[in-house]
Amino acid sequence: QMATKKKTFEISDKTKEKAEAVKKYIESRYAKLKTEEQERKEGWDLLNQKMEVLNLTPHEKELIRQDVLHKEAELNRKARRKVYPSDFEPLSIIGKGAFGEVRICRHIETGNIVAVKKVVK
Repeated sequence: QMATKKKTFEISDKTKEKAEAVKKYIESRYAKLKTEEQERKEGWDLLNQKMEVLNLTPHEKELIRQDVLHKEAELNRKARRKVYPSDFEPLSIIGKGAFGEVRICRHIETGNIVAVKKVVK
């Protein structure tokens, strides 16, 4: 029989720190998703309770549910939408550097004033 040798590996402190940071990031991300899902469920429960109090017909309840789902989907699409330079109206340049410039801009859709960094790649 052949004797098996076990290889032992030493994990560096830097690797342990990185792993711990990744673990914390993943845990916080999923905790946030779990919280959002719980809030969403509570919202639906509250809506169903209010519809019961109002003595709505099953058809009316379904119309309200479909409307809420439609609005949720619309908000999700809006949140996932990418932002482009054309979404902003430049107002003035507040700084220039070796790799680009910083401008004060107005977001066309909302009217919010923001600082936008334009970087030359």
